[in-house]
Formats: sequence, structure tokens, C-alpha cells
Amino acid sequence: MTNELTFDEWIENANKKAEEIIERTEEKENIDFKK
Repeated sequence: MTNELTFDEWIENANKKAEEIIERTEEKENIDFKK
């Protein structure tokens, strides 16, 4: 099985994952700061 993603699709997927991680990190930090 070969991965058929184009480079642009790979970048787009990586950016989406990075945004999700950043959002989760910000949520955790906001909760910690409120305590």
C-alpha cells in the first residue's frame, strides 16, 4: 500500500493536527490559570 497523499494534502493535514494540539494546549492552560 502506497500513500497517495499529495504534498499539499500532507501539509494541510499536518496544519489541522497542529491546530488541534494548540487548541487543546490552550484549553489546558486556561483551566490551570483559573485555579
